[in-house]
Amino acid sequence: MKEISHLFLLFLICAIVTLPLVAYTDDFLELPKKTYKFEEWAGKDGSLKQGVLMKEVSLTPYEVLSERSRLRTSGETILRYGLKASGKIVFEVSVFVGDTVLEAQEALLKFLAICTMTIPTGKDAGVAVGDVCFAAKDGDAVVMIAFVRNNIFIRISMIKVDETSPDIVEIAKKIDERIKSEEEVKETKDLKKPRIDFSAEKEVTGADTPVELNLKIEDSQGGTLYTEIDEGGGMVYDENGKKYFKAEKPGEYKVTIYARSERFLVSKKSITIKVE
Repeated sequence: MKEISHLFLLFLICAIVTLPLVAYTDDFLELPKKTYKFEEWAGKDGSLKQGVLMKEVSLTPYEVLSERSRLRTSGETILRYGLKASGKIVFEVSVFVGDTVLEAQEALLKFLAICTMTIPTGKDAGVAVGDVCFAAKDGDAVVMIAFVRNNIFIRISMIKVDETSPDIVEIAKKIDERIKSEEEVKETKDLKKPRIDFSAEKEVTGADTPVELNLKIEDSQGGTLYTEIDEGGGMVYDENGKKYFKAEKPGEYKVTIYARSERFLVSKKSITIKVE
C-alpha cells in the first residue's frame, strides 16, 4: 500500500472541513442531482432505522480516539479511529441519521456537491454497500466511501494509507450489516429520539440579568446521551446545580438544546428569551 497522494489528500481535507460551512440551496443542488442521477437512487421508499449502534460494530484493533459533533451545522457526528498504543488516527467515520430517507440521501448529495472531483459509484469502485453508494480510489486503494442505507448516511475516510491501514471496504460492510440489523419503523414519529423538556422561568429579562432555565433530557432507549447547547449569542452557565442564561446586550436570543442518543438519533428544542 502507499501514502495518499498530496492532491487527493487535499481533496479529502477540503471536502471534510468545508462540509458544514456551505449554505445549500435548491439551485446549488440542481447540478449534482443531474451529475449523480439523484432521482434514480434506490431506497427512497425504504423504512426508517432506529439509528445505528456504532459501539457494537467491532473494528478491532482500531478504536475511537476522538469524537467531534456537528449537530449545529451538518448534523453529523465524526468518530476518529486509530490504534490506542500509537494514538494516531488513521480513518474516520461520519454518521448522520435522518428523520426520513430523503433527508439522509440529501446529506449524501450535499457531500458530493462540494467535492472538487466527481466521485465514482460504489459499483464502479468495486464497493457494494448501502442502498446508494459512492467511493473514491487513490491508485488501487479505496480511500473514501459514502453511502446511505435507509435513513442513515455514513462516510468513511482514510487519513493515511500504508501497511498498517485497515481495509475500509470491509469496515463499510460491517457498518452496513449493523444498520440492516437495527429495528425498523415506518414513520418519523415512531423514531425513539431523545425527549427534551426545555423552558425558561421568564421570557423577558434585563441586560446582564440571569434567567433560570429548566432542562430535562431523557433517552427512551436508556443509553448515554450527548448534549450540545447553542447559546444564541448569549451565555448559558451552571451555578449551584442549576442552569442559567444571561446576555449583556438587548435583543432576542434563541437558545437551542441538541441531544443525541447512542444510536445517533438527534432531537433539538429552542426557546427565545428577550433581553431589554
